[in-house]
Amino acid sequence: MDENGVSEPPIWQVCQHRHLHDSHHFASGGANHLSTLGSSTVTMAGGIIYSGYTIANTLQIDSGVTVSGWGQITDSTGAAITNAGTIIGNTAGHTFTLNPGAGFTNAATGVIDVTNGTFNLSATNWSNAGNMSVTGGIMNLGGTFTTTGWNAMTHTAGAVNVTGTLNNGGILDIGSAGPFGANGLTQFSGTLVGGTLISGDGTAFNTNTGFLNGVTIGSNLTFTGNGTNQIQNNITIGNGFTVALGNNSWGFASAGNDFIHTLGASTITLAGSVIYSGYTVANTFTNSYKNVWPS
Repeated sequence: MDENGVSEPPIWQVCQHRHLHDSHHFASGGANHLSTLGSSTVTMAGGIIYSGYTIANTLQIDSGVTVSGWGQITDSTGAAITNAGTIIGNTAGHTFTLNPGAGFTNAATGVIDVTNGTFNLSATNWSNAGNMSVTGGIMNLGGTFTTTGWNAMTHTAGAVNVTGTLNNGGILDIGSAGPFGANGLTQFSGTLVGGTLISGDGTAFNTNTGFLNGVTIGSNLTFTGNGTNQIQNNITIGNGFTVALGNNSWGFASAGNDFIHTLGASTITLAGSVIYSGYTVANTFTNSYKNVWPS
């Protein structure tokens, strides 16, 4: 409490530098903060930072605080986490996991920077209003998220993979002009729900598994990865576009009547591909209601 008897939020202040091998727990109710008196760093080497430890609360990593290395930031009891500082994954051969079950927000001042190692962002639901950078290593975008409101990532090296569920309410460009930065999306193995999928610069859609759920393809698109995507709630191809499946395959996996739709006349080219009806579920399959031409 302050001098007037008013309760203040629990704060762990980092005055300069802290090296974390073990675990630290935020176990007070209400709004918890990892704070600094200026600019400070917490380095991790396998440690864990828990929010909601034995009690529901929230945790914010405040502006000026940098958390770097490898380890885990998570929750123990439903406790959302906000990053207004900087989180860096930078250790070769190790994994930094950010996976609070109650949700994660990368705030407008928040930075997530991956330079080495593997960084798994797999919060149950998460959003990004800040900046994300991948200049080395691997960033796996898991959990459930949308790219609405994103700043385009800085992606000049390393890999950016979608492994979770991306709810797409608009146009998702997997190329250099899209949210995944100059090097585009590296690999897809998650679920894309709704919206329009394009490749503005010809970046291939590299995928060996995953789901396309109610998706429209709105450009020429080349599939690579030699795997099978499950198609749910039909798939639509824009007028005049060619989908080059190569030796990737589609499995239509919704019950009832499944369709490949077109908005005019579209082409699917095959090079060892298989298009499956009844993939994991009984259904019927129609290749178009207008003009879709496999070749």
